[in-house]
Amino acid sequence: METENVVQKSKTARNKKFDYIVAIVINAVILVIVNQILNWGTFAFLTQNFKQVLPIQNIQLAITIVFNAIFLLYNPQWFESLLKIVLNAVGIAVILRYLSVFPFDFSAYSGFNWALLARWVLIIGLVGCCIGILAEAVKFVAAIMRRK
Repeated sequence: METENVVQKSKTARNKKFDYIVAIVINAVILVIVNQILNWGTFAFLTQNFKQVLPIQNIQLAITIVFNAIFLLYNPQWFESLLKIVLNAVGIAVILRYLSVFPFDFSAYSGFNWALLARWVLIIGLVGCCIGILAEAVKFVAAIMRRK
């Protein structure tokens, strides 16, 4: 029975490390894309105001990459939850910036209120980040309590 627990923990640790590596790669690719997307001219609904969102978006992506790299080396539950709280807080800041700048122009796409949909998607993301903070706070406290 004890051997099964050790094997299961080992598989879980390997799976988590793989998840961290995938997160690093995906966020690095997104970092490149968001910094080049206006140059491509492919997405006509993005305005030049998108440049006003880039600094905080880049910070969020860089923090995500760094935190996932840290998780590869050190990831007790309390520490991971603490950093995920920070990530969600930064996510809230990014979403609020998108909402305030709203670098989208859907006027060329008639027949549907795409701007309203985009705002709702951002608001849902905001709620998700808030829920994420609460969930990670509970995990953080539980992990700290287990250490005592």
